[in-house]
Amino acid sequence: MDNPEKRIDLNSELGMSRRDLIRRGAIVGGTLLWVAPAIQSMAPKAFAQTDGDNRVSVPQCAACYCWTGDKQSPTINRGFDGDLGSGGGLNNPTDCQDFCAHTGAYAGSGGATGGPFTNSEFCSGTNCETNTQVEPGTNGAFCT
Repeated sequence: MDNPEKRIDLNSELGMSRRDLIRRGAIVGGTLLWVAPAIQSMAPKAFAQTDGDNRVSVPQCAACYCWTGDKQSPTINRGFDGDLGSGGGLNNPTDCQDFCAHTGAYAGSGGATGGPFTNSEFCSGTNCETNTQVEPGTNGAFCT
């Protein structure tokens, strides 16, 4: 730089004042910020799970299966099913795991009868049931 005091005269160099340059930059920047959400909203819409008659299928029940040992021939197991969110391992997968293992919210109060168990399986849907070693068939939590 030859002269540190030399200033650029935007009006003579670009034909606009500093104020015009800032205003135009703000308009362009604001337009870009406004366009981004419009582009995001063009994505395909998410659809709820529906039954055969196009009715929304919201999970209404849950099942929690607890066992120790091999799942198909456990040393001990228990199955619980009922309304989703009714507690007792039926709130979500973590609740089921804590209920079976007597940990988390169930650490002091116990949890699944006959436990603690080392394994758990959770599901939710509109038709929920558990199958234990007492009944014939595959053991576990089953929901549709």
